[in-house]
Amino acid sequence: MKKISFLFDIIVRVNIYQMATDNESTKIVKNLKKNFEKLKIKGEWTQGTLSQEAKLAYHTIAKIESGSTKDPRVSTVKKIADALGVTVDELIK
Repeated sequence: MKKISFLFDIIVRVNIYQMATDNESTKIVKNLKKNFEKLKIKGEWTQGTLSQEAKLAYHTIAKIESGSTKDPRVSTVKKIADALGVTVDELIK
Protein backbone atom coordinates (compact mmCIF):
# COMPACT_ATOMS: atom_id res chain seq x y z
CA MET A 1 0.00 0.00 0.00
CA LYS A 2 2.84 2.42 0.78
CA LYS A 3 4.37 1.81 -2.66
CA ILE A 4 1.07 2.65 -4.35
CA SER A 5 0.68 5.81 -2.26
CA PHE A 6 4.27 6.83 -3.00
CA LEU A 7 3.82 6.28 -6.73
CA PHE A 8 0.54 8.19 -6.69
CA ASP A 9 2.30 11.14 -5.02
CA ILE A 10 5.01 11.15 -7.67
CA ILE A 11 2.52 10.97 -10.54
CA VAL A 12 0.35 13.75 -9.12
CA ARG A 13 3.36 15.95 -8.35
CA VAL A 14 4.69 15.54 -11.88
CA ASN A 15 1.27 16.29 -13.34
CA ILE A 16 0.75 19.35 -11.13
CA TYR A 17 4.14 20.78 -11.95
CA GLN A 18 3.77 20.06 -15.64
CA MET A 19 0.44 21.87 -15.68
CA ALA A 20 1.32 24.71 -13.31
CA THR A 21 3.65 27.53 -14.09
CA ASP A 22 6.10 28.66 -11.44
CA ASN A 23 3.72 31.47 -10.52
CA GLU A 24 0.78 29.07 -10.18
CA SER A 25 2.68 26.59 -8.02
CA THR A 26 3.95 29.44 -5.84
CA LYS A 27 0.37 30.67 -5.48
CA ILE A 28 -0.84 27.19 -4.49
CA VAL A 29 1.81 26.92 -1.77
CA LYS A 30 1.05 30.46 -0.54
CA ASN A 31 -2.69 29.66 -0.38
CA LEU A 32 -1.98 26.39 1.39
CA LYS A 33 0.06 28.20 4.04
CA LYS A 34 -2.56 30.96 4.51
CA ASN A 35 -5.56 28.61 4.67
CA PHE A 36 -3.71 26.13 6.83
CA GLU A 37 -2.95 28.83 9.40
CA LYS A 38 -6.52 30.19 9.30
CA LEU A 39 -8.09 26.74 9.77
CA LYS A 40 -5.58 25.83 12.47
CA ILE A 41 -6.49 28.94 14.46
CA LYS A 42 -10.24 28.49 13.86
CA GLY A 43 -10.12 24.95 15.18
CA GLU A 44 -7.76 25.89 18.00
CA TRP A 45 -5.20 23.41 16.71
CA THR A 46 -1.61 23.40 17.84
CA GLN A 47 1.13 22.05 15.60
CA GLY A 48 1.43 19.12 18.00
CA THR A 49 -2.26 18.16 18.06
CA LEU A 50 -2.56 18.59 14.30
CA SER A 51 0.51 16.44 13.67
CA GLN A 52 -0.98 13.72 15.88
CA GLU A 53 -4.41 13.89 14.26
CA ALA A 54 -3.00 13.95 10.72
CA LYS A 55 -0.42 11.27 11.61
CA LEU A 56 2.43 13.46 10.37
CA ALA A 57 5.71 14.45 11.95
CA TYR A 58 5.64 17.68 13.95
CA HIS A 59 8.40 19.18 11.78
CA THR A 60 6.33 18.51 8.64
CA ILE A 61 3.49 20.64 10.02
CA ALA A 62 5.93 23.33 11.15
CA LYS A 63 7.64 23.50 7.73
CA ILE A 64 4.33 23.83 5.87
CA GLU A 65 3.07 26.48 8.26
CA SER A 66 6.29 28.48 7.98
CA GLY A 67 6.26 28.20 4.19
CA SER A 68 9.68 26.54 4.04
CA THR A 69 8.21 23.50 2.29
CA LYS A 70 7.85 24.57 -1.33
CA ASP A 71 6.29 21.36 -2.69
CA PRO A 72 4.42 19.33 -0.06
CA ARG A 73 3.31 15.88 -1.12
CA VAL A 74 -0.28 15.45 -2.13
CA SER A 75 -0.72 12.75 0.51
CA THR A 76 0.55 15.18 3.18
CA VAL A 77 -1.88 17.89 2.11
CA LYS A 78 -4.70 15.32 2.07
CA LYS A 79 -3.89 14.20 5.63
CA ILE A 80 -3.90 17.79 6.85
CA ALA A 81 -7.18 18.54 5.07
CA ASP A 82 -8.80 15.43 6.53
CA ALA A 83 -7.62 16.31 10.04
CA LEU A 84 -8.94 19.88 9.67
CA GLY A 85 -12.24 18.61 8.25
CA VAL A 86 -11.93 20.31 4.86
CA THR A 87 -11.25 19.25 1.29
CA VAL A 88 -7.84 19.56 -0.34
CA ASP A 89 -9.41 22.11 -2.70
CA GLU A 90 -10.52 24.27 0.24
CA LEU A 91 -7.03 24.09 1.65
CA ILE A 92 -5.20 25.19 -1.51
CA LYS A 93 -7.65 27.69 -3.06
